[in-house]
Amino acid sequence: MNLLAVYSFMRIKLIKNRIASVNNSKFTIIRLAIFIIHKRILVCEFLDG
Repeated sequence: MNLLAVYSFMRIKLIKNRIASVNNSKFTIIRLAIFIIHKRILVCEFLDG
């Protein structure tokens, strides 16, 4: 794959993700919350360990 193809593919992916995030804003917030909680659990486990 050449650089232009990779760039255009990533750009299309970003645009699709942006549209999806606008459509599923509630779902995105839930996913973000789960991600943050998961990260906190990992940090706590790391600190305890």
